[in-house]
Formats: sequence, structure tokens, C-alpha cells
Amino acid sequence: MLRILATLIIVSVISGCAARGVQLKDTPALQPLAQGQARLFIYREAITGGIRSDMVRPDLLVNGRPIGDMQAGAVILLTVPAGSYHVELAPPPGGPGWAGYRPVGEGQRVDATAGSEIHLKVMMTRLVVAGSDFDIRLIEPGTAREEIQSKVLQQRSLPAP
Repeated sequence: MLRILATLIIVSVISGCAARGVQLKDTPALQPLAQGQARLFIYREAITGGIRSDMVRPDLLVNGRPIGDMQAGAVILLTVPAGSYHVELAPPPGGPGWAGYRPVGEGQRVDATAGSEIHLKVMMTRLVVAGSDFDIRLIEPGTAREEIQSKVLQQRSLPAP
């Protein structure tokens, strides 16, 4: 009985750490892009290294502006004007290791042309006792479309400069 109770607690903790909401595959088709617009899909796997890494929510920046936290199991959709974008993870408040993660790499610089869709994946590159290292990688569209179907869609707007 105690084992069953412990299992239920662990399952509820794990499921509570992942993003909640409607999965991308269950949403109506995306509206066609307006002239001069592009889409950025930024996503993260639900299970990346156990309970601890799924609880970590690195803050996402686009061109230095905060977009929100990157939840495990979510895909953030940004519809943006065509142009150049730098997508990166913000350093954690309080310094490296403070919030359980450390961004590595320089993020990704992408050129979004009108009508394009760009797919970026937030990936855990290393799990250590003090937290997790995360990086952002550009993903081939076919692979990304397959991977994001089960992610929870979070439409966000790029804040004004």
C-alpha cells in the first residue's frame, strides 16, 4: 500500500512539472501568415533528465526581450515580422546554478524570411548535481514538426522594444 501511495505521489509531481493545456495537434489549423510575417516555434521536451530538470523553467529571450519561461513539454509560437532574431536563454537570477540551470552556448541567430517557419529546440545538454545545462538548437523542419505535435501550444507576442 505504501508503495502504491509513493508511486502516485511521484507520478503527480512529474505530471505537474510539465506544461498544461491544449496540445498543438489538437488545435485548429494555424491561420495563414500575413504578408511580411514569419513564425518561430520554440519547444522543449517533457522529460529531459528526470524530475529536477523538468521543474526548471529557463527564461527565454528574443532579441534581448523576455518572452516567458520555457516549460517542459511546451512549444512557444511567435508570429513575427520578417527579420533577424537572436533567441537565447537568460542567465538565471542570482547567478549560475541559483535557479537550477545554466545556459550554455550563445543561443541561435536566425533570419526569418516572409512566410517562413523556424524551429528551435531548448535542449538539456548536461545534468549535474547543482542543476542542468541548457542550449538552443536549430532543428530541421520535418523533424521539428513531428516532435512538436504532442507539445502544449503557448502563443506569445514579442514585446515592443
